[in-house]
Amino acid sequence: MDYSSSKNQLARDEFKLAQPPNYGEMQYHRFEMLNKAPPPDEKPPKPKVLKHLQLQPTITGPMDASLAVKELTEEEQCEFFAHYSRLKILKITNWDNITDNVMRCISFTMSEQLEEIDLSYSNIAATQLEIIACRFHKLQIVRLTCCPKLGGACMNILARFAGTTCVELHVNKCQQFATEPLLWLAGNSGFQQPKMAKIHSLDLSDCPLDPDGLINVGTCCKNLQFLNLQECTKINDKSLIIFLTSLNKKLKLLNLV
Repeated sequence: MDYSSSKNQLARDEFKLAQPPNYGEMQYHRFEMLNKAPPPDEKPPKPKVLKHLQLQPTITGPMDASLAVKELTEEEQCEFFAHYSRLKILKITNWDNITDNVMRCISFTMSEQLEEIDLSYSNIAATQLEIIACRFHKLQIVRLTCCPKLGGACMNILARFAGTTCVELHVNKCQQFATEPLLWLAGNSGFQQPKMAKIHSLDLSDCPLDPDGLINVGTCCKNLQFLNLQECTKINDKSLIIFLTSLNKKLKLLNLV
């Protein structure tokens, strides 16, 4: 009987060997073994990175990373931002340069979740803005106060990637804001350009805004409720009347002082 059982088992083994390999089953067992493997040991943050992580004990924000950008190297900055994948409010102000690699790290780590970003008083340029903006899906508030390189190309990028979500825009003290950036904001430059039509709060104070720039704002921002034109000395009564008549009577506060 033992001999017969052994013979039958041998026959079954020979039958299995004659069958073509089941690659699906092999792959399944391979994945099963990987899942059972112990997770790799995570390296602790570098001392300087740990210091800044402790200064920002938050998950969703708001988080001010301005000091981290000033004090950390490029590699350390990437490591720092990699810890905030669920961040919703990010502030990085008063910087001269952030490398493209760091911008990509921010983009891949948190841009899809960001609802508010503040890059005021910085040298943000169109190439960098496009890196960080290409994954914007939920961005509602943008603060770009006193950014000297902020021009038409930057507004085109914001219109393309945040035009359907942005409701509050601060571009005050930006010296390129005369006409061209507002043409891009309003979708009036080029053919079938995207526009930032959902904006209800817009700060253009202390910009060299000319009458045509203001009129373009009126053609686009039909939901505008709050507009700051303080120190916009080139605006005249005629352009202001055209602007006001182009709105849908939703404007609640207009600052001209």
